[in-house]
Amino acid sequence: MNRPGTGPSGRASLSDEIEVVHRGVRWRRGAYHLSWYNEGLGQWVDWCPGADAPPLPVGWERPGEGAAAASLSGERPSEGRNAMAARASMRSPYRIVPILVAVSIVAVAVWQATRPPRHAGPSDIAAAQALKGQCLTRTGDRKGPPVYSPLPVACGQHGAAVKVVSVLVPGHPGSCPRGSMVVQVLQPGVLGEPSECVVPVRR
Repeated sequence: MNRPGTGPSGRASLSDEIEVVHRGVRWRRGAYHLSWYNEGLGQWVDWCPGADAPPLPVGWERPGEGAAAASLSGERPSEGRNAMAARASMRSPYRIVPILVAVSIVAVAVWQATRPPRHAGPSDIAAAQALKGQCLTRTGDRKGPPVYSPLPVACGQHGAAVKVVSVLVPGHPGSCPRGSMVVQVLQPGVLGEPSECVVPVRR
């Protein structure tokens, strides 16, 4: 004798199941099982994960889940919405990440543009004056403006390019000797940074 609400096979009766047609295939879903109608075999086939079967209706990925909610709300499972679909796209918390990144970039740019320019201090001036009489090597691209290493080398060493003959400190009178070239070795572009007068090293 069958239990109330069950069919001859002992399964839940059709009145307890939900049936939909998805992509031309009939699907049935009960509280604990999920099946689809195989036209070739002419019978219902139970569905299980990994089995060879047509695509599941939307929201039917897990048999039994959401069936009670669908029956109470009157919404068919195939028409149900998942958690991401229920959330308005513009309310997603991840959408604020690009905004925060953009605001950070703008804030850094504004800070760099508005901060006062750096000035050379007493230690910077002393370091520049210490280069007087020293020889320097050339670095960087030979085709561009000459750039010299701030690390002095022996004037007789191979690679020594110029010799510092004088140092000009901004705000103090002085000029480079004739035939020398004016460069900034330590901190080019810094306000108050001394300039070096250099001449080629004679071999």
